[in-house]
Amino acid sequence: MENKKLKENNIDNKYGIEYTKQGDCYMPNLVLEKENIILNKYGRMRLKFLKENKKA
Repeated sequence: MENKKLKENNIDNKYGIEYTKQGDCYMPNLVLEKENIILNKYGRMRLKFLKENKKA
């Protein structure tokens, strides 16, 4: 077998996902987009309650 040099970054052509080599395997570079959440009256009340009374 030929000894092929593996790239540090690899892009999958089928889905367009970029991978980074970490150790022996490639890990996908995934980034989540921040969602804008619209809360109604009770959602805002619950969020306020959790912020004020959160124990952890």
